[in-house]
Amino acid sequence: MFRLSLCSRELFHSNFLAWLIEKQPIQVLPIFVKDLDLSKIDLSNFDVKREETVSKVMQKNIYTGKEINKKCNADISFKLGDTLYIIENKFKSLPDSAQLNNYIEGKSSTKIILASFIKPYFELKPNMSFVSYETILFGLQNVDLTVFKEDEKSIIKNYIECLRLLVELKKELSFTKNSTLTYGEFIKQMESVKEIAEKNNFYYFIEKIFYSNLLGDILSDLNNKDVYGGVYFVNKAKYPYMYVMLSLHHRDYDNISKFRNDVSKNTNYKIFTLGVQITNNEYRKYFNVIKKKPQKTDDLKQEITKDVLNNYEDFIREREECRSKVNNGFWCYDSENDMWFFSKTKIDITRMNFEQLKEQINKDIDYLIKNKKNFL
Repeated sequence: MFRLSLCSRELFHSNFLAWLIEKQPIQVLPIFVKDLDLSKIDLSNFDVKREETVSKVMQKNIYTGKEINKKCNADISFKLGDTLYIIENKFKSLPDSAQLNNYIEGKSSTKIILASFIKPYFELKPNMSFVSYETILFGLQNVDLTVFKEDEKSIIKNYIECLRLLVELKKELSFTKNSTLTYGEFIKQMESVKEIAEKNNFYYFIEKIFYSNLLGDILSDLNNKDVYGGVYFVNKAKYPYMYVMLSLHHRDYDNISKFRNDVSKNTNYKIFTLGVQITNNEYRKYFNVIKKKPQKTDDLKQEITKDVLNNYEDFIREREECRSKVNNGFWCYDSENDMWFFSKTKIDITRMNFEQLKEQINKDIDYLIKNKKNFL
């Protein structure tokens, strides 16, 4: 079943859940839509759609201002009466508040159901609800399978068992619930199964769930609209990256053009966001700057990193000394319009349990929040 799910890609699960809803709406819909009285709804023409365009939003290129009409395609959508229901399936990726908001822009009769392994760390709007995969599993386990054909029963039973194992795995991959383990011990346990998991294209899922769990637990406590985070993978990188950042200025066209058109301040760059990044056993201090003018030169990299080294000493005080003097010891990802760069620290997160790691991240982010005015 896992192989059939194309290594647990969300597409497979969305397709499977849509099929179940369409086959047995009376039984399956209540798993996703609470307090629903189906006796009052005509299901004779009930139709479940996949990847249907449900809205369009105008988006600006953050550097040029060029507008793009973006189509918002729903994973699963269906109408009950006059209400459009959208199920946004986040099987292994983090919930995205902007994506959910795009679905309902200018619409009053649309309801969003977020189906996810990870509880959203942001507040959902009144017409949005959250359904965990644990809830989906419980609901499917109580579906009467006698109404399905024999071959369908077999597939559904296998899917339920696959989902049960993945839910159990998610619990095992919760750093929060395994409070006796240190971060280093947890990473070693994951790496002990890496070889066999990679043969089954499964290790990516293990890493994704672990770091998404960890990030969700950390962000839920910070509760600040300017703090955000993410987990991402780079093809050439050996390990995934998890980051928690404070946004000093939102990275959008209005803020960037305002900075670039401001002639009162003689500066070649401006810090837009900064925070911490974790990859494997490294704890980093992470920065993003927008350049006054599009350019990509070694001199500008030296200028930016030297300024940060001198002006953000308290934030990077535990930084690891680097032998290289290039870019003042910072690792840089440079482009014409902006630059992301980081400094490794001496902080040993491998010895920390979840509470200690959370306390370390909270301390760094709290420091940035308290000193935000000094960075503007």
